Amino acid sequence: MGIIFANSKLAKARIMYESLVLSKKKDNSQTLLVPEFIELSTQDALYLNEITPILQTKGFSIRPFGKSSFLIEAYPVALGGIALDECIKEIVKNRDFDESEDPARFLRKLAELSLISSSKSLPKNSEEALYLLRELSKCHEATFCPAGKPIFSTMSLEEIRNTYTS
Repeated sequence: MGIIFANSKLAKARIMYESLVLSKKKDNSQTLLVPEFIELSTQDALYLNEITPILQTKGFSIRPFGKSSFLIEAYPVALGGIALDECIKEIVKNRDFDESEDPARFLRKLAELSLISSSKSLPKNSEEALYLLRELSKCHEATFCPAGKPIFSTMSLEEIRNTYTS
C-alpha cells in the first residue's frame, strides 16, 4: 500500500503524442478564423520556409507574409488551444526537426513543444485530474511519456513514514 503519483505534464505529453499519431492518419486541421501573425529573424524565417512542407503534412498551414513574417492559418486539432506563435518559435529555435530520420521522433518533439507553449497548467480540481486520467487511459501506452519517462511513481507507506517522521 502507499500513494501513486501521476505527473500531469508527462500525461499530457502522452495524450498529445497519441492524438498527433491518430491525426496523422486523417486530415485533422483546425483553420483559424483570423490567421495568427508571427515575425522571425531572417535566419529563422529561412529555416521556417525550409520546414514548412514538413509542418504542412502535420496539419499546419503557414504562409509567408512579408520578408520574415508569416501567417499561421491552420494547425493540427490534436494540439488543442496552444500558443501557436510560441510553439512555432520553439520549433524554429531547436532546428532539429528532420522527419526523414524518424517520423515518430518529430511527433514526440511536437507534443513536447506544444506543452511548453501551452497556457494550461496543473489540473485545478479533482474533475480536471479525473478527466486527464480518463484521457490517459484511452492511450495505447499509458504508463510512459513519449520520451520514455514513467508517468506514474509510487511511494510506499514505509517511505512516507521515513520521509515525514523525525
